[in-house]
This record gives sequence, C-alpha cells and structure tokens, in this order.
Amino acid sequence: MEWHNEDIGAAITESKTKKLIFLVFIYDPANNIAEHIWNNETVINLCKTNCISLKLEFESQNCSFFKQIYPISTCPTTYLIGVNGKPIDVISGEISEEEFLSKLQKSIDVHNLEVNPAIEATESNEPTTSQNTNETSQESNTSEQKKSIDEKVAQAKEKLRQIQEKKRLEEEEKNRNSEMERRRLGQDILKAKREKEELEMKQLAEAKRKEKLEDELAKKRIMEKIQQDREEKQKNYAQEKQDVQSAKEAERQKLEQQKLLEKQAEAARNSNIARLQFRLVDGSSFNSQFEPNQTLKEVKDFVAQKLVEMNNNNTNFSMHSTFPKREYTDSDMSLTLRELNLAPSASLLIIPAKTKSITNMIPSPSSSSGVLGTVATVTTDIFTLFFSIFASMWGVVTGLIGIGQNNSRGSNQATGSSNQFRATNQEDSVQNLRLRNLGNNPRVRSLNDDREDDDNATWNGNSTQQM
Repeated sequence: MEWHNEDIGAAITESKTKKLIFLVFIYDPANNIAEHIWNNETVINLCKTNCISLKLEFESQNCSFFKQIYPISTCPTTYLIGVNGKPIDVISGEISEEEFLSKLQKSIDVHNLEVNPAIEATESNEPTTSQNTNETSQESNTSEQKKSIDEKVAQAKEKLRQIQEKKRLEEEEKNRNSEMERRRLGQDILKAKREKEELEMKQLAEAKRKEKLEDELAKKRIMEKIQQDREEKQKNYAQEKQDVQSAKEAERQKLEQQKLLEKQAEAARNSNIARLQFRLVDGSSFNSQFEPNQTLKEVKDFVAQKLVEMNNNNTNFSMHSTFPKREYTDSDMSLTLRELNLAPSASLLIIPAKTKSITNMIPSPSSSSGVLGTVATVTTDIFTLFFSIFASMWGVVTGLIGIGQNNSRGSNQATGSSNQFRATNQEDSVQNLRLRNLGNNPRVRSLNDDREDDDNATWNGNSTQQM
C-alpha cells in the first residue's frame, strides 16, 4: 500500500485538486488487526486510482489535529472524505476484506456521482454518425441511461443522507455521553474536594486540640518547676539562715569560752591563792589552798599524806582534771599550779593506779537506776562548773583586796590541824550532798570492793573514761 508522505494539509490540497477521495487510516501500533486489508491487491488498486491515502498513528500530533475536526471513537478507523470535506463513510473496528471492499466501492461510486453529475452530457457531445433510422433507438437508450444515473444519484444521496444522519445521531449520543461523563466527573471532583476539606478540618481540629493539650501540659510543668524552685529557694534560705545562726552561735560560744579562759588566765595571773578540790572515786572529797608557785609534786605529796590520814593506804594514784580534760603525768610534776592553769581554783580527780577502767562506774541508762545516775552526773558537773567559776571570781577578788598574801607553804604546814578540820567539814558536807544525789544506787562502790569489779567501778555517776 502506497501512503502519502506529506502532512495533512498537503494531502487535503492534492485530493481537492485531483478531485479524489481523501482516505485517512488511524491505527494503533500495538494492534495490527487491519494490516491484511491494506495488503489486498484490489484495495491497493482502488485506493491508488480513486484516493489520496494518509496513514496516522493514534498517539501522533497529526492525529491530534485530525481528531479536533473528525472524532475517533475506536481504533483502527478509516475515514473516506469527499472533496467538500464531509465524510462519505467511516469504517471502524475489525471487519473482513469483502465488507471493507464493498464499503470502499460504494464510497467511490458516491464520490464519482458528486464529482460527475451529468455523465450523459459528455455522451451527447460525441458526433452522431448513425443514420436517421437509428435516432429513435438512440433516444430511448439515452433516456434509459439517464434514468439509471438519476436513480443511482438519488440512491447515493439517500445513502449519504442516512450516513450523515447516523453520524449526527452518533455525534449527539457521543456528546450526550461526554456531557454525562463530564457531569459525573464534576460531581466526583466536588465530592472528593468536600471530603478533603472535611478531612482537613478534622485534622486542623485535632492539631488544635493537641496543641492546646501540649500548652496546658507545658504550663503545668512550668508551674511545677516554679513551685519546685520556690520551695528549693525557701529550703536553701532556711538552711543558710540556720547555718548562719549556727555559725553565729558557735562563734558566740567560742567568744564566751575564750573570754572565760582569758578571765581565768587573768585571775590565775593575779591570784595569790590556788584553791583545789580533790575528789575520790568513792564519792568523798576534800579541799585545800596552795600558793600558785607551788609545784604539782607538792600537791601530790599533800594528797598522799591526806589519803594516809583518811586510812586509805593506796597512795599510788593519778590526778585528772575535767575542765579541761587532762591526766597529769610525771612530766607535769615540776610545773607550778599557775603554769598548769590550776589557779585560782580547780577540781582534781584522784584515781587509784590499779583501777583499769572506771567507765562502767556510770549507771547504765537501761537499768532501773539509769535515770537517777544520769541526773546525778549532770548535777555534779553543773556543781563543779559553778564551783570553778566561783573560785575563779573569789581568787580575783582576794587578789585585788590583798587577802591571803601572807599565806605560804610553811603556814599551810603550821596550820595543818585547822586546814584538816576545815577540809573534814567541807568533805563531810560535800559527801552528804553527793550521797543525797545518788540516793540508793546499788552500783556505787567503794575502794574496798572486790578488785575484779574494778572495771564496773563508778564515782558519783561520772565516768572517768572521759579523762
């Protein structure tokens, strides 16, 4: 099959010039169901003689231009268009070669009638050479031929009208279907748009709800953080205030203690008398006065002599002070009472050297007499503290007014009997006071108890382990 190689415009121009049928074949490269028709020799000869044939691919640009004028519903489709631009016939779909040849032949006949309506005029122009005798027969033949042509033209026109009517109906049906499809598509688009808007509104509402919830949670966390910071600041402020008060209190106590020590040191420097109280582990005690320049060795000798006079032959002992807590050793025996801060007054504990530990001499708090022992201990410590303060103040006063300046070591020995009498009276009064404080505490023991109970020995409820 020979196809026109130029574009649609050139093919149309050539068909009008030659007054031939404009044949357009639209095909799909993926479907070659009509290929055998165009290989038929009869079809090729008819098309070559009566048609300008053009082959267009369905998806090509030229076919798009063609579809703007002539609609194409199926593929393959063959358009047979006359010189006036109107389709003579449209062959669509898969058909047989005989049917295609029949339709092609009819289209060619219709086209020829449209192009040559007066064939008889051509025949009448021919020179007549017949004789007069044949004029009647020739006229009859001419009339019959003219009648036959008129009938054919009428049939062709009727057929063309039917084809055009059918095409119009098909076009209207197609337009109606297209309109319905367009409306349906518009409704679908509108419905999809409405559903999309509803979904967007739901998503927006959900996002706002989540945002509001997150804002509330964030606000709650901020308020909790602020409350926590406020409580933490209050706690830190209270702690700092307490620390400052504690520091101030400690500083105040330190200053008071320092002032007390300074007063005691000043009193010791200005005092001419050292009043000492000696307390024994059995609860008894005695007092005596010494010169501040006397050594601790002389005091220890005096205590040993006093113990002999009290029928206590245990002269191997050690001396301890409670304020401050200290045990006096052999290296302290050569020091004076002023150097040891035992002037103007002090209290010394006399502990036998054979006693291993007197920690257990304190009544146990868990025992029935623990409360009484504790009260006795506190009472004794308070009494000792007040006695030391009173003795210090007394030393300062006597130093200022000059009382006791004539006392000396010799006078102590010369007036031994009077001192012993005064010490005995003081010893008895202090011992009676301590016994009243201790009550009937069965755990208080004397030096005459069994030695294996030395670890449990007590003195007046005060543990000497502190020393």
